[in-house]
Amino acid sequence: CYRSGGMCIGSIGSNANQPDYVENVVFENVELHDSSNAAWIKTYPGRGGYVRNVTFRNIHFENVNQPIYVTSC
Repeated sequence: CYRSGGMCIGSIGSNANQPDYVENVVFENVELHDSSNAAWIKTYPGRGGYVRNVTFRNIHFENVNQPIYVTSC
């Protein structure tokens, strides 16, 4: 990927009326260059749902603003 948002999972829980469930995701053998993020998981607190069993394996990145970013809005 070039000039991208990277490998992103989100915005989990942004709709309080509908929980989001993400599980069993594998990102493997990925290259990112000149991007805003590499590995990003974005959730909203207290809204229900979950993210589990996510694997980032064998990733390579250059000139990435936020290489590994887990955040709650």
